[in-house]
Amino acid sequence: MITTTNRTRSSEAGDTSTVWKGAGLTAFAAVLFPRLNAVLHEDQKIWQLDREAAILIPLIVLFVVVLFATVGRLAWRAPRNRPATVSVVCGVLAVLGIVAFWISAPIIFGGLALTLGTEGLRRTPDQHRRGLALTGTALGIVGVLVGAAIWIANI
Repeated sequence: MITTTNRTRSSEAGDTSTVWKGAGLTAFAAVLFPRLNAVLHEDQKIWQLDREAAILIPLIVLFVVVLFATVGRLAWRAPRNRPATVSVVCGVLAVLGIVAFWISAPIIFGGLALTLGTEGLRRTPDQHRRGLALTGTALGIVGVLVGAAIWIANI
């Protein structure tokens, strides 16, 4: 019984590789959908970067890395099910960020909410806050999908 408890605490506080996988996928999506918009609606090649894209792509990737490194890792390493709570906050920011779609805010915050929400769901057998984790995951999915749809539809 002690071994199981120690293993659970170790897995909760230690391995953050999933956070970095989530950061990579989020950064990829935050860059991909604006590029697809340029390809579909501005007749650009996917690799053809205008000045705005050349400036914003590195800034968006840097912001994603910093956000996941600070907020994501701190929530992930918390001893309780903090990822569930933080995922709800990020999910709300993703939905509110729809008005700032041109910087991929719903995709970025939605990706973090989705990453932390799934970790919150993974932790629920031992801890509470399953409802928060589900809410954060759902809001993250909404943020990512709406953000992607706005870019694809050129709204």
